[in-house]
Amino acid sequence: MNRKKILTLTCLLSLIAISQAHEYWIMPTHFFFAPGEQVSLAAMVGENYEGEKWGGGNRKITAFRHYTSTGVVDEMKVIKQDTSRVDIEPLTLSQEGTHLLTFTTNSQFLSLEPQKFNEYLKDDGLEEVIAFRSKNGESGMKSRELYRRCAKVLLQVGKKTDATFKVHTDLILDIKPLKNPYEYKSTDKPTFLILYDGKAYQNALVRCWHRANNKTDMQLQRSNKNGEVTFNLSGEGNYMISVVKMERLETQEANWQSTWGSLVFGVKFNLL
Repeated sequence: MNRKKILTLTCLLSLIAISQAHEYWIMPTHFFFAPGEQVSLAAMVGENYEGEKWGGGNRKITAFRHYTSTGVVDEMKVIKQDTSRVDIEPLTLSQEGTHLLTFTTNSQFLSLEPQKFNEYLKDDGLEEVIAFRSKNGESGMKSRELYRRCAKVLLQVGKKTDATFKVHTDLILDIKPLKNPYEYKSTDKPTFLILYDGKAYQNALVRCWHRANNKTDMQLQRSNKNGEVTFNLSGEGNYMISVVKMERLETQEANWQSTWGSLVFGVKFNLL
């Protein structure tokens, strides 16, 4: 096999791996700003809270909203996307306080071989889907799945915090901190509420990713009957909470709809 073919195959395998990677998030250049500063954002996909830039083809961001203590603004005008890219133009953060950015994407079709799909379901704690496939003789069948993304970013501008972190959003899969992350102390054990279609998402397998000094650690917990899940803080740095929900579909296009949710924020104990 010549070098050109090897490179082409390598790129193709990389694209396949990225397309099947679980986590999706919007990553800012940093999380702490002075009033009037700009934030640059990148849509990311991958594992271990590292990943690759996401976008291109039919993959699109369909909504981008910017929440502050004074209201919400539609920011879709800063999204530039076509068949080869999805870019987010820098956004000016004028107002002091906590800022919440929310993003949704369109649904994309994915088909996996039975073993790969079953592994994916197991990894994300989707036992009810495994049980359904087993009961209905589908365990040995390829998947026919539509997947979509819901992403949230919390930023802090200046030192004044507010209640923007807990505002109601239109995300179908929503991750809400019960306390403003920019008020965390080192002894805190933060709790998050997981909602799907406005209702508590019980027994969800939720991941807490922490990245600092080029290293990532991860915790796993199940949400309780109220849709709440609690983690330990691993120190200062960048955090992501992520979760997946899957529902049965009965359409010609697909028989499963998955929704991937993420929330990213920074932690700095001496902020206040």
